[in-house]
Amino acid sequence: MHAAPALHSDARDRIPKGLLRAIGLMVLLSLVIASYARLTGATPAATPPESPVVAARDIVILSQPDGAARVLDGDGALILERGAGQAGFIAGVGRAMNRVRTVDGAPALAPARLTLHADGSLRLIDPQTGWRVELKAFGKDNEAAFAALLPPPGSAQTKGDLQ
Repeated sequence: MHAAPALHSDARDRIPKGLLRAIGLMVLLSLVIASYARLTGATPAATPPESPVVAARDIVILSQPDGAARVLDGDGALILERGAGQAGFIAGVGRAMNRVRTVDGAPALAPARLTLHADGSLRLIDPQTGWRVELKAFGKDNEAAFAALLPPPGSAQTKGDLQ
């Protein structure tokens, strides 16, 4: 009997050593650059400028695991109250923010800042931890749930220093 010929040649015969070295060097260089940026806190050079804020409100989200939520403004006035299962997205965002605050040791009931920008983007920013969420990423319905929490146009909360 004779041995059957190999169907596949050895990988060393197909990929040039120089190419493998170049790929390895690129991976190593990427890790070094990412590590340097992370350790020094360097900010990305290509960060676009932020669009001006056209409306803002400080809010406190009091969320429950069952999907119920109460949203208060920065002064403690009730803006929104939804029962179990009625404020799922708002309650979920509130729970996510509180998880970050717990890890960072930040106060759970401190207000977060909801901002609408001139370019139409809507953000929730936690000044306690630096955590932020771009609400557009979660779809129009979920974004609209937060947009409804903003003060009406022309109110005192939309004027003045919004940044």
